[in-house]
Order: sequence, then structure tokens, then C-alpha cells
Amino acid sequence: MKGEPAVVDRVRDMMRSYACDTAHAEQVAFLAERLFDGLTQLHALASTDRHLLVSAGLLHDIGWSGGRRGHHRRSCEMIRSDRSLPFEEPDRTIVALVARYHRRSLPDPARHPVYGAMDEANGARVRWLGAMLRLADELDHDHEQVVTDLRCGLDAKTITVRCRVRRPVAETVSETVTRADLLEQVSGLRCRIVRERD
Repeated sequence: MKGEPAVVDRVRDMMRSYACDTAHAEQVAFLAERLFDGLTQLHALASTDRHLLVSAGLLHDIGWSGGRRGHHRRSCEMIRSDRSLPFEEPDRTIVALVARYHRRSLPDPARHPVYGAMDEANGARVRWLGAMLRLADELDHDHEQVVTDLRCGLDAKTITVRCRVRRPVAETVSETVTRADLLEQVSGLRCRIVRERD
């Protein structure tokens, strides 16, 4: 992964200190970074946002240390409260919220006060980074690292994510991807997943 090596190394150390599935976390961070690169012309985020996305990918499941239920919210709070992580504000809160939105509800300023307190520019960063992390986590939902790489194609109505897979999958094209919901919302485009054998 690219990211910022020193930052990512410190984040990886924190991830390893919790009893979480490190192979899954690494895979999600990798896939999220590939989505970031493939969707650059849509999101127009700074290259420095890449390490925030990679960091959120590595840390998104640390809340599992307290059990599955509510782990996304727990991950968010753990990131926000751990001052050993190499982030200043608002980046710490962005990483925490991106990890929080990898599952369940979408960013909602009325229901989520931490997100609601952000200015519009940082709120947009959370939505875009959260959208990519959410889809990356979905692409490794079985925690088996089946997707070996991906690339994105864009047209006027659709984002097509072509995934290289290391073994056959039950379906080769998915027109509906549950956790592409935030990506579809922020981009205004439909998301289509195509799985192709290596």
C-alpha cells in the first residue's frame, strides 16, 4: 500500500494490538486504496487523504475486541480516543468516522453529532472515504481475500468495478451491491460489480 509509510506503520501497530482479523483489515485497506485511485476523477480528494483511507481500513474492525454487535461504533470511539495514533484534528475524527461508516447507517448529521459538527468540506471527505471503505469491506465480506485486484470504469451513469478473483464465485455480475449505497449517493452514479477469474 502507498499511504504515508510512517503513519501507516504506526496505525498497523495499533491494529495488531487488538484481536482482530489482520488479513481482512489489510485486504480492506488495499481494496479501498485501489478504489481511491480508480475514482480520482470523481472524488477529487487530495492525495494526502489516501493515508486516512488506508488507516481507516486497517482500523475499521478493532471494535471487534468488544464483540461484533456495535463494533463499528466502538472502532470509531477507540480511534478518537487513542492519542498514540499519528493524527491531528480533524484527521483523527475523519479516520474514526470513516471506520464507523463501514457498515450499518450512513452519515447523518441529525443522528450523529460528531459527523454533524463537521464543516461541509470535511463532511464531504468523510462521505467519499466512507463510501470507498464501505464497498471495500463488502468486497471482502467473507474475510477470505478472494479479490486479488480491482479497477474502476466510469461512464455517464455507472461506476463499474471490475474485480479479479482467485477462485470462481457464484455470480459474476452484481447489479445491486448493498454497501455501494454511500458510493452511489456521493457520486450520483449507479455502481456495478463485475467479478472476473484471474
